Amino acid sequence: MIIQKKILLNLIENPKLQGSSPTFYLPYTCAKRLDKTTTKIRIVFDGSSHGENQLSLNDCLNSGVNLNPDLLELILKFRENLIAYTADIEKAFLQIELHEQDRDVARFFWTENLNDYDPKNLQVYWLT
Repeated sequence: MIIQKKILLNLIENPKLQGSSPTFYLPYTCAKRLDKTTTKIRIVFDGSSHGENQLSLNDCLNSGVNLNPDLLELILKFRENLIAYTADIEKAFLQIELHEQDRDVARFFWTENLNDYDPKNLQVYWLT
């Protein structure tokens, strides 16, 4: 059910045939939020995972300029006016898209039945 929703939102897809580009399978865990009414379970990918003497995906990415505001400056701005507004930008992160040539390093395995360890039931997806 989690995966079908992500497929419908075009957040993941089955990868095309593997070419000559590097491939990395992201480890993940599922985080439970029983207090939520809509999405009680979400997938959390671990880009910092690495093998012995190996780089992680995070190590290989260009992080660019830090666009997060300075926390102290942000708190002080809240004191400037009588009313302050905040917003949840969860959907903004769903607008980020990987270039197709970079998707091979954002693959992961998935199975619908966690109690069945048959490798034939594993599906491969990549983040779009």
